[in-house]
Amino acid sequence: MGSSKRKRKSESESNMSGTGDPSANLFDRLSLSPMLLNGVKDLGYEKMTLVQEATLPAILQGKDVLAKAKTGMEKTLAFSLPLIGIVLKFPRTSPDFKRSSAINVLVMCPNRELVNQVASEANNLLKHSPSFWSYPNVLNQGAISFLSTRLWVIVATPTRLWDHIENTRGFEGRLRDVNVLVLHEADCLLAMHIRKDVEKIIAAVHQFCHNTLRKDHEFIDIVQESSEETHSQAQQMHLIAPLDKRFSLLYILLQEHIVNDVDYKAIVFCTTTAVTRLVAEFLCKLNMNVGAPSNRAQYIHRLGGTGHDGKKAQGMLLLAPWEGFFLSSIKDLAIAEAPLPLVDPGGGGAFRHREEDQRVGLYVACFRYYSRIKKVGEDKHRLVELANDLSRSIGLYNLPEIPTRILNEMGLMNSPAR
Repeated sequence: MGSSKRKRKSESESNMSGTGDPSANLFDRLSLSPMLLNGVKDLGYEKMTLVQEATLPAILQGKDVLAKAKTGMEKTLAFSLPLIGIVLKFPRTSPDFKRSSAINVLVMCPNRELVNQVASEANNLLKHSPSFWSYPNVLNQGAISFLSTRLWVIVATPTRLWDHIENTRGFEGRLRDVNVLVLHEADCLLAMHIRKDVEKIIAAVHQFCHNTLRKDHEFIDIVQESSEETHSQAQQMHLIAPLDKRFSLLYILLQEHIVNDVDYKAIVFCTTTAVTRLVAEFLCKLNMNVGAPSNRAQYIHRLGGTGHDGKKAQGMLLLAPWEGFFLSSIKDLAIAEAPLPLVDPGGGGAFRHREEDQRVGLYVACFRYYSRIKKVGEDKHRLVELANDLSRSIGLYNLPEIPTRILNEMGLMNSPAR
């Protein structure tokens, strides 16, 4: 959050060449088009971080790269910049340019947060592109006509991609023209329940069906053994509170930080898009997790977004009583229990002024999210009880009807939730 002009890391962190040449890690030293360099400057980048300086030359030479770097080192630019550069080098007369069905770059991310981040970065880098690049170049997860739109770069989660491979006519055939495949946060992609989708997608991309990385690929490790990850340095706290007080608590906690630092910036992560949209309406530019992250890796990644520009890293995890199980997955982290502030018992009022259909949408979205978390969703009767609590906390005293398709998906066709 804060200024869109992002200053780079200190000289000691970002210049790994050791030559003493102050220009050794400038983007101008790379073989990039003036258009891309202008995009980089517009984004506020001045010098390359360690991971960028180590990986960009190798990727621009066409080498396969496996890079390991800690959170907060601007890994996104380390691959988005060269992949856009590769696409821009296609001559307008080449078969790759003329074939409107071709998809040239495929980027997979483990969650929608990263999809949005990568897509935004790529679109910003293309701001100074010639007019023939003005149509949609980067696909986020929104609806789009695959058969009528020229797509150079697709950025999406494996689940979404596999859905299109199975159900969108002609989509799988377009993947055969992929020149560049990126697995962003590969450790998460291959460790999560979506690994099977990732493997099936790679098989669908014919050039990569046997080995994702060539045998002569470069392994670049920027994480020194002595270096500390952001999550080991951040001040971390958790708070378990009833649902009907959660958003009042969020407001109080943010107000406390604002009083202590007028330039304070915070990011609030929520469980679903519907909750995020609602919270965003009354919290503006105010790192805080509302609800349990989907896994440990997601929590650590979110925490890595704090503590930039000399600020002390801080993280608050705000959980409902049934989400307390998540703390066992991060018990090795230094996360303390925060004291529970006094709150107005009518804290759910922030939701009660919403239109009925908006609150029902919020309820269904949260129900789906928690049904996918094993420790909550495996007990269907308990899940329904929690749904009732959730319903009351947002002013819905009659349980909303959930669409049959969603009930089937969650295995709840014969449950009281219906």
